[in-house]
Amino acid sequence: MAMISFVVAAYNVESTISRCLESLVRQTFDDIEIVVVNDASTDGTLTAVQQYAQQDTRVQVIDKPKNRGLHLARRTGAARTHGQYVMFVDGDDELELTAAEILLRYLEHRDCDMLKFGRQIIPVGETASRNMFAEEHAFNVSVGTVRGEDIVSSIFSETLDTRTTWSMIDILFKGDFVRRGFAGMADEYLGNLEDSYECFVLASQADTMRSFTEFRPLRYYFGGGISGYSHIAVDVFERNQDLAHASMMSVLDYARECHNETITRCARWYELTVLGIEGREWVGRVAESEQLMAAQMLRNTWGDEYTVGMILEPLLPRARFIDADGHYPAEADPYVRWSRALHSMDLDQVKDPVILEQLREYQCIDERIEQREQERLEEERRQHIEQMRIERERLLAEQREADAHESKRLFKQGSAPRRLLDSVFPESGKVRHALRRIALVVLRR
Repeated sequence: MAMISFVVAAYNVESTISRCLESLVRQTFDDIEIVVVNDASTDGTLTAVQQYAQQDTRVQVIDKPKNRGLHLARRTGAARTHGQYVMFVDGDDELELTAAEILLRYLEHRDCDMLKFGRQIIPVGETASRNMFAEEHAFNVSVGTVRGEDIVSSIFSETLDTRTTWSMIDILFKGDFVRRGFAGMADEYLGNLEDSYECFVLASQADTMRSFTEFRPLRYYFGGGISGYSHIAVDVFERNQDLAHASMMSVLDYARECHNETITRCARWYELTVLGIEGREWVGRVAESEQLMAAQMLRNTWGDEYTVGMILEPLLPRARFIDADGHYPAEADPYVRWSRALHSMDLDQVKDPVILEQLREYQCIDERIEQREQERLEEERRQHIEQMRIERERLLAEQREADAHESKRLFKQGSAPRRLLDSVFPESGKVRHALRRIALVVLRR
């Protein structure tokens, strides 16, 4: 029996799988086994993996004939392990060469089902670089040593002082514990957020979890795949959110079967958290021109109530900002687009107390914004009317002055002498001005 079994799920990672496997076969602690599950890759992944298996007997290859997703690849791989401990590694990441040695040394006098270690973020792309430090901080939070129900609470709630992430690739699991846990998990294709389901099940069943996040052996390439902040095509978004729905429902189904108050509370927290995640995915990774279409995709999968919760994730903060700033959103403002998406839903379907409270807050703010805009428009209308009145009075005063001036003239407007005078001496000319002064002197006499 090996001390550590590495389970590598590999799907179309031809460009990175050698880097990953190299970091495993070269570990400074060599009592290991490496189970690689090729999830029906269509590139050269399988060939690369088989070359390592031919050179190193510790590498085993499971070649699946049909792609069934990361969760089932891990489930298959876990069942084939024999190690005292098991670690899951993604095919596009790698470990420091001392990872196994140092983790085992740490566990020599410490027993636990789950050992949470740290990671280094390797950003892929400019956007990922800008968010690297925040991501690295979140992944390396330490919750110390937690036991019993506090384990699932430390990941899937905010009831404790600190909260860690639900990732599966920065935990060293006790072998028998994780094999038993995966054997009882859903035997179905999941997809996005599959880590959350797997971690929820295992965290709810563990007796002890320790944090060793000051040691960061995982080199995690962030932003190159599903993770990150880059824009994705709307059809990719549709598939991703559909798979995320499957993962979330698996967690909720599992929680209902447990009949445990803490697990139920954590599942509820997770449910609302996923709505926020999908809402941010919707506005952050889908092009603005396709967001209304993508909102209908969400509706088709999640239903009106959940989709309203997702739309409110970005919409409500934007509404608060506009309300506090006191301006009215322009047509190009995302507030307008997101509001349209919201009002395309059946808002009467919203019964969830948290979503309903957020919806009512948005509706109050929206009404206030509209009322303020109506008051502004009314004030503009009053000012316009007042300006028109002032202009009209000015024109009337000028007309009265012109009429009074005309009445004093020797030659009246339209008369033959006046026409002759205008033709010989134009109104604005110097001679005409001089004649007018002479006429005034004559009239005064």
